[in-house]
Amino acid sequence: MHNSTASSLCTKPGTREIGDVEEYPIYKWVDDQGQTHYSDRRPTDSPVSRVDQVANSQLFRFNLERRNANLPPTYEGYIKASGTKIYDFYESWLGREALEQSQIQLLVFGQNAEFERYRAQHAPSLKSSSGFYTHRKNLAVINHSQSIEQTQKTSVHEIGHLITAAHLGAIPAWLTEGLSEYFEDIDPTALATPVRPAPRRKAHLRKLQAKGTLANLDHYLSADRDQFYGQEIQQHYLAAWSLLHMMMSTDKGQKVISSLLKEQRDNFCKPFDARARLYSLYPGGYSGLSMDWVTWVSK
Repeated sequence: MHNSTASSLCTKPGTREIGDVEEYPIYKWVDDQGQTHYSDRRPTDSPVSRVDQVANSQLFRFNLERRNANLPPTYEGYIKASGTKIYDFYESWLGREALEQSQIQLLVFGQNAEFERYRAQHAPSLKSSSGFYTHRKNLAVINHSQSIEQTQKTSVHEIGHLITAAHLGAIPAWLTEGLSEYFEDIDPTALATPVRPAPRRKAHLRKLQAKGTLANLDHYLSADRDQFYGQEIQQHYLAAWSLLHMMMSTDKGQKVISSLLKEQRDNFCKPFDARARLYSLYPGGYSGLSMDWVTWVSK
């Protein structure tokens, strides 16, 4: 979930050029069995030599703070790998030259009561029980009183907001949530970048469609922030998620997303109607977009 106030609508989090690279020491040592090891942490029981490996670019800087959160050793690697894949999408949409180095800041609570106290103090308008992103602090806040699988998905969703804000600033709710919902489905362990829609979510959309309670697409995309996060919040999230998956499943849809995000970036802090521009960019206009969306949902 994304938190944006009126004062933040014309601001972006601070970024650096991706060529501004931090130097991380790499330590090398040989254990008693003759095996060579490399690590960014100096071992305390073996003589080591330092081997510096400096890359020519860095997509993000990473900071993780735990508060009574017992996270597995694989968590940080999962999040970093997912962040790199989110950048792969932004490179394909905006071009390498447009990428900006973001500061990924994660605050993970291990106790629900502590998370709720923090949320009430820093994001009282949000009702999310799993996590949120605050634009003002450029911080993703996660509640780890859930399974590690759900914690990882929530974390990827919220850092998706952070990376989006670093490149586009504050954008319409349907677009920022659609992007972050899409990023949740990334498989960071894959060599390529496969993103497959969660079957249970698509099944839920089909049930709404069959019952006649799924509104037309424009109903969801024309909602302002209060409406989006209001009583129909679940349907708004599903609609945004499904729209991004539908568009990213075809070449024409991918081209429209790329064009839309480039124009959103170029019109930062200027009047820009992303919904109207989406309708004009999509082949067949709103009718074509709506027809393709309904077909994708029904499959």
